[in-house]
Amino acid sequence: MDLSYFNARVRGLMGRLLNEAEYGLLLKLEGFPQYFDRLKSTPYGPYIEKAGARFEKADEALSAALTDSLAGDFAVLWEAAPEPARPLLKSILSIWEVYGLKAILRGVARNIRREEILDTLVPAGEFDIAAIKALLSSKDVNDLINFLETWGSPYARPLKAGLGPYARHGNINEMEINLDLFVFDYLLPSIGKKNLSHGIALDSLRLRIDERNIMTLIKVAGEGYSVEGATAFFIEGGKRLRKKEFAALLKFRERDELLRALAAVVKDPDLKVALSTADPEDLASLEERLDEIVEKRLKLLAVVEPLSIAVAAAFIYMKVREIKRLRLLARAKAFGFPEDEVKMLLDRFR
Repeated sequence: MDLSYFNARVRGLMGRLLNEAEYGLLLKLEGFPQYFDRLKSTPYGPYIEKAGARFEKADEALSAALTDSLAGDFAVLWEAAPEPARPLLKSILSIWEVYGLKAILRGVARNIRREEILDTLVPAGEFDIAAIKALLSSKDVNDLINFLETWGSPYARPLKAGLGPYARHGNINEMEINLDLFVFDYLLPSIGKKNLSHGIALDSLRLRIDERNIMTLIKVAGEGYSVEGATAFFIEGGKRLRKKEFAALLKFRERDELLRALAAVVKDPDLKVALSTADPEDLASLEERLDEIVEKRLKLLAVVEPLSIAVAAAFIYMKVREIKRLRLLARAKAFGFPEDEVKMLLDRFR
């Protein structure tokens, strides 16, 4: 599979990402207006100008501009990818599809302001910005599933299977786990291991499966599931956490004990560090750390294997991380957070 032209396009997109020196300048600006004006002189400038014609408020224009930039880059990737590379690209983008759908599901279930949910989303694959806005108009979880069924989305089925527990307990955990089970079951057979790029995509997907199993274990432990019921949520295909280890770890009811036990069982050094240093009360930070592990390995592979799919996969993670950092900076400038506090938060998304 020849990816030379495709990877040249991807490197062009990489060249538009902001460097640490630029972040240093943005960090020192006083207030949101200065931050907003500075971003106009970066590759985000054209997107800000276009969004400014649609929104009167600068914060709304910036939010839309960042979303448009992300969606635009993903569209370029998809259009430039040769046909044999698209299943591999889909294996990466589908993860962000599920992330976005989970964020919408959580927001709708908890009746969070839709504008706040929109700022956390990554338009990707099936869920472009138009689809996201339609889903955000859902009045409740049932309405959200009806939208997906009307579109013929395959994601409607796993969500619908979790409606019973949600109706009984108001807990969306099973819906989220069902989404993970569905997407990985769908993706694994579509990749295979035909060549180097297929192998890279497959190894990356297996690492993602291990990480989802870790997060699932942390979420269900202590929630009253039987061992049989909880192990039904285990996703096959990973390499670092086996099903019998998953089942044995269900005996731990407290998260701090479980995290220590997980760190002892999982042999991968990066995962071990992430688990042993995780805050039991901050699962979102742990998920970010797990994302960083995948990104770090893909970035290394992009250097070692410059003609492989690792280049595009690494860029996707880098771009998403940049959007998160810029959104975080925007909020920090708008609310006047101290510089040292903002720097600490930025380092979390390095």
